[in-house]
Amino acid sequence: MLQLNSLEPRDILVVPDSHSFKGDNLRRYAALGNYIVAHLPPVVVNLGDSIDMASLSSYDVGKKEFVFQNVQEDIESLHTAENVLYAPMHAYNKRQANLHKAKYEPIIVKLIGNHEYRLKKLLEYEPRWQSDTINMDCFNTRHPINEIVVPFMDWITIDGVSFAHYWSSGVMGRAIGNAKLILAKKGVSCVQGHTHTWDWSSMTKPDGTRMNAIVAGCFLDPDHKGFGGPQVDALYYSGLTHLHAVKDGDFDLTTISTKRLLDNYA
Repeated sequence: MLQLNSLEPRDILVVPDSHSFKGDNLRRYAALGNYIVAHLPPVVVNLGDSIDMASLSSYDVGKKEFVFQNVQEDIESLHTAENVLYAPMHAYNKRQANLHKAKYEPIIVKLIGNHEYRLKKLLEYEPRWQSDTINMDCFNTRHPINEIVVPFMDWITIDGVSFAHYWSSGVMGRAIGNAKLILAKKGVSCVQGHTHTWDWSSMTKPDGTRMNAIVAGCFLDPDHKGFGGPQVDALYYSGLTHLHAVKDGDFDLTTISTKRLLDNYA
């Protein structure tokens, strides 16, 4: 478990599961990059499942499509998405340098989700797949940014808020599905992704300390169609959660749907 603390309150932008894939529509990443430059959050947390890794999906084994999927292509889709995402930041910093002003250098946290973890399981069972381009480090960014990578099922605490891809309900390691239960089981401010739904719960201790738990939804294109059909798609919330003035586990928050993000920042 990693811990980062600031003496002053600061914003944290939370980016939930974005599931990049080969042929993905990258417009949401461009809009996200523009949003980041517009608001300059000191910390950006990617909650995991930043890549779909469909080539290693057990749901597709035995299907005709499975034989046409490629691990290396899946990995490259993440880096293609990051090229689009970080382009506005690099352009901003180039302008700042030309003006002899300070660059924007946020802390970027990348949690490893269960979709990325598919590769680790493959390499455990089939070590022959390991190479310079197929390994767990291949999810690390190729950009010159301050990135912290958090392993799957580990977590990071920032200014009193703990972030994990998902929080375990018990020794079996199953994900907790709602914010109120996360708060009850963990007893501290927590944020997770994984379920693609959005939920928030808050509780105040007798001394006035407020704890918050958020299940942060997903970050998918508005035209995305999931494997579960229209009823499941209707349950998802796609967008960002922006935590403002985070201090000792408390914060104000705003959400921005992916659709509104595209309308305002594309």
